[in-house]
Amino acid sequence: MIKKASIMLAVILLAPSVHAERIGRIMQISGPVERASVNTGMRYSIRYETVINSGEKIKTGPGARTEVLLDNGSSILLREMSQVYFIGLRREKKDSPTRLIFRYGKVRITTKKTFDDRTMIVTTPTSIISLVLADFSVIASDEETRLLVHRSKVGVESTSDKIRTAYIVRRGEEIRIRKNRAPEKPVYLHPRVITWWFDHYMVVGNHARIVKRPMDHKLIDWMLREREF
Repeated sequence: MIKKASIMLAVILLAPSVHAERIGRIMQISGPVERASVNTGMRYSIRYETVINSGEKIKTGPGARTEVLLDNGSSILLREMSQVYFIGLRREKKDSPTRLIFRYGKVRITTKKTFDDRTMIVTTPTSIISLVLADFSVIASDEETRLLVHRSKVGVESTSDKIRTAYIVRRGEEIRIRKNRAPEKPVYLHPRVITWWFDHYMVVGNHARIVKRPMDHKLIDWMLREREF
């Protein structure tokens, strides 16, 4: 098991005296996207091929999207209304796993296999996600996290020290991790549901919770038209 710690503690440990190291660069960007220092709150410009360093965070606004290509080949795609903290990058076998803090929103993470042990650790407000090689999507809020695995498998546990339950989530499975509760047993999803998984959910209440999006006829028609292309 991973040693558990709160998200705020992990952020505080990024002392201003620590030298910022390059993590990756922006490969696509659309809509309002912010880049800032975790320690100082200072905002920086962001555009295509902007370098992202450890100790920085990226936040996307309404309708925005951006992709960060990490220097080890992994990719982080942030959808609208999302925030990710970039803590550290694993470049060599002796290095600690790549660490990200996913504060809220929707992201898809695709790792590149460069090591034979744990490559990345992602922390959300309610879960700790660890993996060697995987392609997976995450929706996070203050009260719960939902995770879907597209390829390979990931380990998932609660951020609460009092909860020992953990699961290995495999391709095509979804898991839900609510605050201060044991992770729910993973469930297999139909491929049609996987195709539109992000669209089934919304993060609402100032990032407080995840709710299912009402699937009215207009939205279903739009999804079917989009799929044809």
